[in-house]
Amino acid sequence: TGCFMLQWRGTLREYKEHEATCGYIRVTCPECLVEVKGEDLSAHKCMSCPLRLAQCSNCKREMAWKDIKSHLQEDCLEVIVSCPNGCSNSPLPRKDLRAHSMTCPLQIVNCHYSISGCEYKGRRQELRRHHDNSLQYHLQLVDMKAQ
Repeated sequence: TGCFMLQWRGTLREYKEHEATCGYIRVTCPECLVEVKGEDLSAHKCMSCPLRLAQCSNCKREMAWKDIKSHLQEDCLEVIVSCPNGCSNSPLPRKDLRAHSMTCPLQIVNCHYSISGCEYKGRRQELRRHHDNSLQYHLQLVDMKAQ
């Protein structure tokens, strides 16, 4: 603490009186613990304190200002995102990605006969063709599994 004015002239008593009204006195932000000039504390708390409360523009959740960017990039379920597979059914809210992945034509999926030993993995839109082209193979796998 103390006055930011570097050249104080006067008695200690006068300094104590000066401190009570001086806008240049150092004060500590109660949130982030940074020292600022007393006259700047209100502006700091409203505009530049990294721990000031902020509201996500998408989900309306309140959090520290310093966390908004990562929240939007990684966590906010209301942010509009593209399908990670690049399908044409996007953009969509992040909260819908899991459900979308269950129907996305470009999602990589296992063959329905993987439990019988088929090792095919491919895009969901190509699965029917694989099944049609591998009918005999799948029947052999099921037959071997049954024995």
